[in-house]
Amino acid sequence: MRHVLAPVALALFFALSLASCAAPRYTTYKPPGGAPEWKVKAEKEFGGKVTIMINDTQALKGQYTIGGEQEVKGKYEGRDISMILKRSHEDRVTVYECLLYAEGNQIGFFRW
Repeated sequence: MRHVLAPVALALFFALSLASCAAPRYTTYKPPGGAPEWKVKAEKEFGGKVTIMINDTQALKGQYTIGGEQEVKGKYEGRDISMILKRSHEDRVTVYECLLYAEGNQIGFFRW
């Protein structure tokens, strides 16, 4: 019996690990004033961490809280950027949302 439980437990662990890491989300943003376009990637990692990459450079990193919203602020190429992280539940499923802003304008909405 013990030999059967170990592979089952290991398979369950890997399945849960894969489910907790979500596929990255992408968008683009064209800053005003003739600046080059931003290629934005949002990635949710195991444990509720979110990383925002702009043109392959880490721009923001934050983590979801148990309840409510979490705002993370930063700068990219001299422009103010921020994200609001919100975790909620829909039909017993946890939903993760990330709203991304540049200079006060929403430039992305990501949902896992």
